[in-house]
Amino acid sequence: MIPLKEQNGKSPAKQLEHVLHPWVAFLILPLFAFANAGVSLQGVTVEGLTSLLPVGYYCRAVYRQAVGY
Repeated sequence: MIPLKEQNGKSPAKQLEHVLHPWVAFLILPLFAFANAGVSLQGVTVEGLTSLLPVGYYCRAVYRQAVGY
């Protein structure tokens, strides 16, 4: 079981949630969304993901997430 409060008064569950949030928001959730939408990721390469257009899209998505758009 996860204790309710730690010695310093912070909840371990909240700390874990804080650590996992970026991974879930930017990696796991989009992968599940693609899988549930039926988008095939077969043939996707590292070179394709790091070319200029996808990198611009990633930067735009991160910016919009930070701004709250």
